[in-house]
Amino acid sequence: MFQSMNEDALEEYALQSLDAYEWTTLRGADIAPGSGERESWRDIVLQGTLIRALRNLNREVPTEYLQQAAAEVLTPQSQDAITENYRLHQILVGGYRGITYVDAEGREVNPTITFISADPIKNLYHAVNQVTIRNRERERRFDVVTYVNGLPLAILELKKVGSKQTSAEGAFNQLQTYLSEFPMAFRFAAIVVASDGIDARYGTPFTPWHHFAPWNVDDTGAPLAIGETNADGELAFELASTLSGLFNVERFGQILREFIAFDETEKGLVKRVAKPHQYFAVTKAVGSTVSAVDSDGRAGVVWHTQGSGKSMEMELYAAQIMRHPRLANPTVVVITDRTELDTQLFDSFQISTLLPEQPQQVASRESLRQQLSERRTGGLYFTTLQKFGLTQDERDSGADHPLLSDRRNIIVMADEAHRSHYDSIDGYAAHLKNALPNATLIAFTGTPIAEGERDTRRVFGDDIDVYDLHRAVEDGATVPVTFEPRLITLERAEGLDDEAIDDAAEEATSGLDEADQDRLQKGVAVLETVYGSSKRLDTLAEDFVKHWETRRGNMSPYIGARQSDDCLRHPIYRRRSL
Repeated sequence: MFQSMNEDALEEYALQSLDAYEWTTLRGADIAPGSGERESWRDIVLQGTLIRALRNLNREVPTEYLQQAAAEVLTPQSQDAITENYRLHQILVGGYRGITYVDAEGREVNPTITFISADPIKNLYHAVNQVTIRNRERERRFDVVTYVNGLPLAILELKKVGSKQTSAEGAFNQLQTYLSEFPMAFRFAAIVVASDGIDARYGTPFTPWHHFAPWNVDDTGAPLAIGETNADGELAFELASTLSGLFNVERFGQILREFIAFDETEKGLVKRVAKPHQYFAVTKAVGSTVSAVDSDGRAGVVWHTQGSGKSMEMELYAAQIMRHPRLANPTVVVITDRTELDTQLFDSFQISTLLPEQPQQVASRESLRQQLSERRTGGLYFTTLQKFGLTQDERDSGADHPLLSDRRNIIVMADEAHRSHYDSIDGYAAHLKNALPNATLIAFTGTPIAEGERDTRRVFGDDIDVYDLHRAVEDGATVPVTFEPRLITLERAEGLDDEAIDDAAEEATSGLDEADQDRLQKGVAVLETVYGSSKRLDTLAEDFVKHWETRRGNMSPYIGARQSDDCLRHPIYRRRSL
């Protein structure tokens, strides 16, 4: 279907789809200056619709003050697009409190004026194609603009399918041109979409292309077979899935309020939007947490691989549970197993503007115990799991970890779940259970474990959401991992095979207790002598040097000293280097 479409047909397809998702469709001429909507060609805000929406959402505020609020909000405070975008995002999410007036009873009133309701049924949704914008130097037409209450919250750029000169990336580049030419047109934009009809990607107006993502999942978060025929006999394409996934009006509002984050960095503001796997993981995790607080305290495991953006998932999750009314302003404790990871994750939270309060990094065991025992509500703490260890006196006396708090609205987030988390006698699970017996536990990990006592799911609960390496590679979130086996066979005595070795080992260890078996197994380290025999090292070094010389440029960043020391010292390498 899409292969035969030109840009006009793509716009019509987008409008028809958006109409099905409850967006009222209009043409650019319908909202042009003089229509009662736009006031000039320089600005694409629909001021007529905005005032109607403000009256509906703020019935207790006189119209003159709503008009004053609209004028103040619409007037740029900066000509920097992302600075304005951040200012306006805060207003869209939290309301505007810049108006004060005296009511009919003589009382001073400072209302919070709502620009967009969290209830989608109370908002006005429009999708408009061919929206012309003009200044003294140039004129442009945006393919499709979607408005909520008259505010342009998404801009879609659609390129002709199959043209050699166009692509989804080409559409992105066009959006970047528009952003540089008309920065204030993007001051309200939550997201932008770039598509050639088949491929489609979304991001914020300020997102680099390599961080744009497809919405390639269904309404449950399961991957779609893009390019294949679905149950209805239709081919699944990214433009269709992006329109249905992002522009469902309820989800569009959720993404605006809860899945967009700004960072205040040394280089300036950075804006981020969740990818589909992050949206579904966090949404499921929040629901699972609310349920777990009322049950056994095991919220579950978010199993997301490298490159999935677990740090952002944890940030979005923390922001939502800290505001969740059912959790009554909970205390959140984020635990890692290494100091450098603790600092790295803390730093990413510290620059986020999404969180309702600033995170605190706990420096010592004593400070952790004091903070958690004295805190009655709220708080976002970062610590290492070792700080839940026992003092020397407690170990010497055989005492358990002391109770710090028995509140139920304490949420413990574990970043990765390694062996120190599990030991039920003298490890994370035991100490944490004694310290915070009613806390709810959730793990975000790329490496869950299921080995006896070391069982991620036994401690934290079942899988909440899974995003594996295969999906991450397909989405471009991480690069594929390839492995080329280059084995060097060890020489054995004649007639000796694996089965004979296994039988001999079993016979030799039968009747031994565990301690003797352990000593015997450690003695097998003598095989290192076999691995390092001169003949094997000759073969290894020859192969290594040949491979190195063939791919020197590509391999040099990845060679570790420990792995290559033996070969570098070997005479073959020295001879080849002369």
